[in-house]
Amino acid sequence: MLISISSTALSNSVDSKAKLEPVPFIIELDAAKYALRLAYDCSLNVRECGGVIYKKDNLYYVTTPITSNLPFGVDLSAYWDDKNAPSSQYHIIADYHTHICVRENADFANFFSPSDTEVNSGLHINGYILSICDMRIREYNPSQDDKDDIEVDFKSGKKIYLTAGHIVDWVQDRIQPINLPKGHGLDNDPLFLN
Repeated sequence: MLISISSTALSNSVDSKAKLEPVPFIIELDAAKYALRLAYDCSLNVRECGGVIYKKDNLYYVTTPITSNLPFGVDLSAYWDDKNAPSSQYHIIADYHTHICVRENADFANFFSPSDTEVNSGLHINGYILSICDMRIREYNPSQDDKDDIEVDFKSGKKIYLTAGHIVDWVQDRIQPINLPKGHGLDNDPLFLN
């Protein structure tokens, strides 16, 4: 749910350069759809996965999905360090990540979190998510989409505003929400109390 941009290194970085999938795309959205289908496979171990979409010579390339091995959040900060780019000719134009589907986040997995939209707005890039709860691919374009446009009410009584973005595609496979094991870190979080 959370894209973190910080000075910490990518916890699952395979080397100092971003690993690109070998397939170039003519359309950004096609690259995002492809990337999120890869990220879906990565997310089946109940963790968020994601990466970035680069543009070079009017073609779009995606990084192989990585994970921070957390159910909520993937740290993509290393991609914004120029030394990790495939070369200086590649420019990041979007990020992508999954939102897993567990009982604790089923109410808001279909939305962009405040940190998702802050990163996309701050970096002036599009964001793409695949919610594994409804298998829809959503785009948030900071120059077109409203931010914090949906009120989400929790069973605890807490209300927050999230960003819907817009649905651009879906993935045909669908899995049911699962329950995280005890001790996953959200047991006592008041946001998730029933």
